[in-house]
Amino acid sequence: MITKRKFTALVLMLSFMISPLLPWTQTRVLAENRVILSISDKNFYDRLLSRNFGDNNGDNLGALIQRDDVSQEIILDTDKIKILLLTGIDMAQNQNREILETLIRSCKNVKSITLDKCDLRNVDLSVFSNKESLTSLHLVHADLDRVPDITLPNVTTFCLTENNLSSPGAFDFLTEDRFPIVTNLWLDACQISDIEFVENLKTLTGLSLAENKLTDDSMMKLMGMSENLSVLQSLELGKKCHAGGFGNKYSAGSSTNNFIDLANLALIPEYLSNLEYMDLSGLRMKSLREFSDVKIRINFSENYITDFAGLEGNQNFTFQQQSIDLTGNFAAGRECEIPELIERIMDEDDVLHGGLEYNNCHLSDDGTKLVIHPDISSPVYVKVSDGILGGSKLSFVLKKIPTYTIPENLEAVVGDTLAEVLLPDGFTWKDSSQNVGQEGVHTFQAVYTPQDTDRYIVEDNIEIQVTVKAAGSDSTEPEKPTEPEKPIEPEKPSEPEKPQEPEKPVKPQEPEKPAEPEKPAEPEKPSEPPITEEPSQPDRLTSQQRKEQKKRELALNAKLKVKYAGKKIKISWGRVPGADGYDVYVQYCSRRFNKKCITNINNGNTTKVTVKKITGEKPDLKKVCKVNVLAYIMEDGKKITLAKTITAHVVGTRNTKYTNVKAVKVKKGCFRLKKGGTAVIKANTVLVHRNKKKLSNKHAREFRYETTNKAIATVSKKGKIRAVGKGSCAIYVYARNGYAKKVNIKVK
Repeated sequence: MITKRKFTALVLMLSFMISPLLPWTQTRVLAENRVILSISDKNFYDRLLSRNFGDNNGDNLGALIQRDDVSQEIILDTDKIKILLLTGIDMAQNQNREILETLIRSCKNVKSITLDKCDLRNVDLSVFSNKESLTSLHLVHADLDRVPDITLPNVTTFCLTENNLSSPGAFDFLTEDRFPIVTNLWLDACQISDIEFVENLKTLTGLSLAENKLTDDSMMKLMGMSENLSVLQSLELGKKCHAGGFGNKYSAGSSTNNFIDLANLALIPEYLSNLEYMDLSGLRMKSLREFSDVKIRINFSENYITDFAGLEGNQNFTFQQQSIDLTGNFAAGRECEIPELIERIMDEDDVLHGGLEYNNCHLSDDGTKLVIHPDISSPVYVKVSDGILGGSKLSFVLKKIPTYTIPENLEAVVGDTLAEVLLPDGFTWKDSSQNVGQEGVHTFQAVYTPQDTDRYIVEDNIEIQVTVKAAGSDSTEPEKPTEPEKPIEPEKPSEPEKPQEPEKPVKPQEPEKPAEPEKPAEPEKPSEPPITEEPSQPDRLTSQQRKEQKKRELALNAKLKVKYAGKKIKISWGRVPGADGYDVYVQYCSRRFNKKCITNINNGNTTKVTVKKITGEKPDLKKVCKVNVLAYIMEDGKKITLAKTITAHVVGTRNTKYTNVKAVKVKKGCFRLKKGGTAVIKANTVLVHRNKKKLSNKHAREFRYETTNKAIATVSKKGKIRAVGKGSCAIYVYARNGYAKKVNIKVK
C-alpha cells in the first residue's frame, strides 16, 4: 500500500515537472480518477478553484490533490467531485471548451452541475448524456435555443433559465423517455408562449414558468392538462427566477407574463388537485377578490395590491413588498384625509397592522390627518417597516393647487336653499340642500372642481358669503339704480313665486300618494323601488343620448359594491364623467324610497360613502336593505339624472338566515365566438358565511347581466351570449349586492 502511494506521488511530481515542456496540452488523464488541468485563462482557473475547491466547499472534500498558481495547473481526484459550479467562463476559447468537456466526462460521481453565463453553443453537450450519478443539471443563461439532445435517466431537477426557447421545435427533446423521472422543471425567462410540451412530463411536482410570455390562454391550456399534471405541487408564474446552484433571484420590474383574467388564475388549484403552492409575484395585481376562496399557499409579493377584502386573515398568502400608488386629493403643503389603507396599517387590531416610516409627510398633531410637506423636491411616500405588508412602499401621486376667484355679491331670499344660489362654473355647494337661514350675511362651504382633475386637486373647504334678504324685500334695490342689469332684479322678487315652488314639496298633494294602497303589489318588485322625484330626467332621449346614458350607467355599475362593515354600510360606485354629485338611496327592502333615504354627495369625484343611519336611525342589522346610486348634474338649480345603478341588496350582519356575496366567479372569463354563435356564462358566488343562505329572487335575481355593446354581443337574463357583429366588448355579471365580474367577448 505504501509503495503504491509513493508511486502515485512520484508520477504527480513528474507530471508537474514535465508539463511546462508540453504547453499545448491542457488536460491529461493520469489514471481512471486522476486528471491534470492546465488552464491558461486566469478567470477560468480562479473561478473553478474558488467555487468548487475552496475551504468552505465540503461537498468536494479531498478532490483537489495539488495546485500550482504560477503555471495555473491543478490535479484533481474526479471521483470525489460531487458538485460542479461555474459562472461567467468564456467558452468561445477552444482551450476552455476542451477543459470543461474533459472535466465533466471525468466526473463519474457528480450529482449536480450548474453552468451560468457560459456560452454552450459550441460545447459538446453529449458529455452530460447518460451520466448515471447526475440528479440535477442547471444550464443557465447558456445561449441555448433548444433543449439539448441528451438523455438523463436519473435527473430530477432540470433548469434552463434565461435561454431563448421560443423557436418551433425547441422542446422536441424534452420527452418522458429522455427525462423519465424529472420532477422539477425550471424554464424561467425563456421567451415561452406555447406550453404544450408540458403535457409530455407526467412526473412533474414542480414547474416554474416565471418571466415568460404567457397569457390567459396559456393558463386555459394548462388547466386542460390536469390529468397529465396530476402530481404537480408547485407552480411559479411570477418574477422569481431559478438559477440552480446560485439560488433564486427576482427580476427587475414586473413579470413579462401577462394575465388579465385573475379568475382563471384563481381556478388553477381546482383543476390541479394536488397543487400546494403558487408564485404570482410581480403580476401587476391590484385586487385579490378572485382568490378569496383559495386555500393553498400563494406568494403575491411585489404587486400593486390595495384591495385585501376577505383575504387578510389567510395565513397562506404572502404580501411583502407591494408597490402602491395612492391617488386622491394630495398636494404639497396641504392637509388631507388619511388613505384607508394607511389607516388600516395604523390600526393595532387590524391584520394589516405594521410600522410606518414617513418621507416628506407626517401625521397631524391629533393624528386624524396627513400633512404633506411644502416645497418638496423628492417623492412623498410611506414605507411599511414590518407586518404582513413589510417592505411595501405607498407613494402619493401629487397634484397641483388650482387658482380661482371666490364668488362675491351672492344673494338669496329667506326660505331658499343653497341650490337656488347659482355659482360660477367649477363651483358647487358642499350641501346644496342647506337652508340659507335668516336675513343677514352668512358663510357657507363650497367645492371648487377644476376642469383637469388629473393634474389639479379639488378644493373642498372654500368659504363663500351669501347675503340673505327677506322675502319680497326690495329695500336694497334703490342702492343700485345705476346698474342696468339690476332692473331685471325685480323679476327675481318674482322668485317669491319660488316659494310657490313649494309646490315642489307638493306635500299637500302627498295625501294623494295614499294611492299607496298599491303598495301591496310592491313586495313583488322590491328590487325596482320607486325613485324620489328630486332628480328629474329628460322626457325623451335621442338614440345618441341613450347610448351616452348607457355608458354612464355601465361606468356607475362597474364598481358598485355594497357591504356591511360593523354597524355601518359601505357603498362605492364608479365615477361618472361630468357628474356634479351623487344621491345615494338606502332603505329597508320592505319600504319605499323617500327623501329621508338620501345621502347627498356634492362632489362628482367622490365615489364612496359610509352610511351610519337609515332614515335618521341606526340600521337594523337583522334586516335586508336596498341601495340605489344616482349621478346627477345641476341645471338651473335643479338636479338632472345622468345615470342610475341597479338596485343592490345587502343583508345585516345579525341576520341569522342570510348572508352577503363577497365575490363573483365565472368558469370562463373570456369567450371567442363567431358571428351568430352562442355561449352561456356559468357564474357562481362566494359567500361571506358559508353556513348561511343567499338572498332569494324575491329581492333580485342571483345574477343580472349587462353588455357594453349590443351591436357586438347580447346577453339574456339567464346569461346566454349571442354574437351579433365583429369586434370586442364585455359583459358584466352583477350579484345581488352589486359585486360584479367582467367577462370579455371577442366576435370574429
